[in-house]
Amino acid sequence: MAECSILDIPIAAACFVKIPSGLDYVFTVCNDAFSTLIGEDITGKTFSCSPEKFRPLFKDIAEKAEKGIKHFKYSKNGIPKYDVQLKFRNDDYVVCITSLNFYSNLINYYLRKALVSVPIGLISVNGMGKINYMNPAAYNLLGCSRDKIGQPFKNVVKLFNEKTLSGVELGPTDEPVSYKNGLLLQNYTGKFLNISLDITPIENNSGFIALINDLSEQHRREEEIIYLIYHDKLTGLYNRTYFEQKLNEYNKERYLPVSILMGDVNGLKMTNDIFGHRQGDEILVSIANILSIACRDEDIVARYGGDEFVILMPNTTSDEAAKVCNNILHLCENRQDSKNMVSISLGYATKTSALENLSDTLKVAENYMYRHKLLESRSNRSSVISSLKKMLFEKSFETEEHAMRLSVLSVQIGKMMGLSQNELNDLELFSMLHDIGKIGIKDQVLLKPGNLTEEEWIEMRRHCEIGYRIARSTPELAHIADYILTHHERWDGKGYPQGLAGKQIPLLSRILAVADSYDAMVNDRYYRKALSQETAINEIKKGSGTQFDPEIVEIFLKVLGNTTKKETA
Repeated sequence: MAECSILDIPIAAACFVKIPSGLDYVFTVCNDAFSTLIGEDITGKTFSCSPEKFRPLFKDIAEKAEKGIKHFKYSKNGIPKYDVQLKFRNDDYVVCITSLNFYSNLINYYLRKALVSVPIGLISVNGMGKINYMNPAAYNLLGCSRDKIGQPFKNVVKLFNEKTLSGVELGPTDEPVSYKNGLLLQNYTGKFLNISLDITPIENNSGFIALINDLSEQHRREEEIIYLIYHDKLTGLYNRTYFEQKLNEYNKERYLPVSILMGDVNGLKMTNDIFGHRQGDEILVSIANILSIACRDEDIVARYGGDEFVILMPNTTSDEAAKVCNNILHLCENRQDSKNMVSISLGYATKTSALENLSDTLKVAENYMYRHKLLESRSNRSSVISSLKKMLFEKSFETEEHAMRLSVLSVQIGKMMGLSQNELNDLELFSMLHDIGKIGIKDQVLLKPGNLTEEEWIEMRRHCEIGYRIARSTPELAHIADYILTHHERWDGKGYPQGLAGKQIPLLSRILAVADSYDAMVNDRYYRKALSQETAINEIKKGSGTQFDPEIVEIFLKVLGNTTKKETA
């Protein structure tokens, strides 16, 4: 080992040689670590003249050197004290001495470093039950300052039973004890934490080590997962999985009579088609809130499917279930507005005997619900159309008077063209609701007083397709859906949305195009005053063969002429 190399290493190292007399050794080089270990620089001194307390060590080193031993542990009073390594060279020796306390200190250093960084709280308690060490995680968990060292563990760490909230005291133990759950720790901020606690006793009743792990976040995640397993994310109600579990649980005699109420939301598809699924979701949430209000705390209210809800009502008679149904319908009526029509078809059934099965009761309730839905759909056909008209007139500048005038004029044209009564009926309904898609257009576009931008025109033109979807999803209007889709097509193929031309455009749509344009021109609009009848007729004539079917224009002029003659007669 070269001289420069021992001077640079952190371990105590020195070079020594045998003096000429052969009776002693002398140190020729000592590094700083060696001088620190000895307490002084002994370069140039012999072993016999070294500090007295180290002479036994150096004597042992000399003996081992004579015998050619390269590694040994030096002990004092039977306790290993130094690790000694020797290297022999041609003219000298190199000795490296490491205090065995060095390794112990090194271990303690890394151990303390680990204890400081671990996220688990560690508290060391002495045999008197008082705290003598806490790592940073323990301080954080307890929310306390460092003045707790020396205080009794039971006064600092306040434990409670999770279920009963009664205090928990830890008794003395000779064996390790683990509390994996069921414990609450109340920290110094007053907050309760779910924890696990591991107690490891120290030998000879010298105390114990407590490891405290905060499980609050884990518990929160577990509760969140359990909630998602058994709840509908949109409405917050229980889901079908939870309901079916409870269905089995309530299939017992002590819950008799058990009633099941089933409901199916009306018009959800139409709402989705008109306003989008976000609006449909609002309907579902409104229904969920109504069902929750109408029921007792002990009832199970669940979303059973897309637009289906179910209520499981223990100890509820058939008459009581009927009252709940009526209450729900009443609440729905009070929640209705022009945009969110909250309506639900309901059916219920009651299990009165232990011999019956709740699964069969559910099927009976479902059958009654579908029966009511069918009856309500038949009786509500006119109300659906009326509701759509109301929505259109409230949403846009279209008036009922305009719709009536347009309907009369279109039917007059249709009669002169020899349409059947069924076709005239369709034409009248189509005339009233041709712009129904406008209820799905944004207000800032639909009601804009000035000129529309290109993007706004694209949005406005969507009303044909929106109206088509509304009609297709409404049995009462499905037969006029194609007419609604094509009522802005032009004879020359430059219309929208499909660019149809000539007789590709349905006849009723061609009739409406002429009648609607004329009525719009001769009546005041929110963006301009009415044109004269003469000006309007000239505009219709100009559009013949380009915007309008020329044959229908001719018939329209005849109808207009006949009307004028009657008025002047």
